[in-house]
Amino acid sequence: MDIKQLRYFMEVSRQKSFRRAAETLYISQQGLSMSVLRLEAELSCKLFKRAAKDGLILTEQGEYLYAHAEEIIRHFTACEEYFEHNSTKEKTLRVASAYGIIPDFAGKLVFDFQLEHQNILMSVREYPDKNCEDAIDTEEVELGFSLGPISSKRFDSRFLFSRNYCLVVPKAHPYATEKKATIGMLRTVPMILVNEDFKMYHILMDCCRKQGFQPKIRFLAGEIASVHRLANMDYGIGLSVEKVAFETMAPNVSVLPFDDPDMAWSVHLLKKRGAVLSAEAKAFWRHIIRNTDAQPDAQS
Repeated sequence: MDIKQLRYFMEVSRQKSFRRAAETLYISQQGLSMSVLRLEAELSCKLFKRAAKDGLILTEQGEYLYAHAEEIIRHFTACEEYFEHNSTKEKTLRVASAYGIIPDFAGKLVFDFQLEHQNILMSVREYPDKNCEDAIDTEEVELGFSLGPISSKRFDSRFLFSRNYCLVVPKAHPYATEKKATIGMLRTVPMILVNEDFKMYHILMDCCRKQGFQPKIRFLAGEIASVHRLANMDYGIGLSVEKVAFETMAPNVSVLPFDDPDMAWSVHLLKKRGAVLSAEAKAFWRHIIRNTDAQPDAQS
């Protein structure tokens, strides 16, 4: 039994005639008769009987179905109208991003998605790495861009791309003439890096510990731009991301990329582990994966 059969049944009941009901419904009389016959077969009963003067009238079972079918159709119609209206309303998709990913790498991907889905309002907010993942974990947002390593216990994730970390070295420093950076170079130099809210900080500390030393930290910044400015002022050697460092190249620094897989700025798309995504979030996830696969650099 489906809603169309019930609607056909109701119209035959009102018109007391298959011919008149078929005309009202703009279908063939044969098609309408077959629909009612299938409904009767499913319910194992006769719904109509013929009366000499009144045409088709309801049987006892037909009367019972009529009383309930009217309410069922009313509720079903209300649901149809609700979801039809809801599908045309502007939806809001909330996305988090660790600092730097949207403006420096994924901006075009997000902008193109908005052009393709103009009924979806994007709300994108930047956070320090830890806060970004907390926003996803607490479902303040559905999706987020964050940096590796990613906890598989907390998140379902998809790796998108990676960049090398680098040193931003004042040109007056002896290291400024080097071509590549190594962890060993940091044993004695004063360092400028972002604070503990950023994975870059923890990755550097882990790499230094593996080589048996603690870096000499002169300044912990709240954003990467401060690292670049202070390095340009010869305040110390800064830790940055290669692409960002070259694009914001200050006149008084040299950029030395790390040639070390442990010193990589890897970008991932995240959702809370096991979370059921909205239709909008699923569309965004597919868009990012499809376009990142097609354009591995995923640059804005």
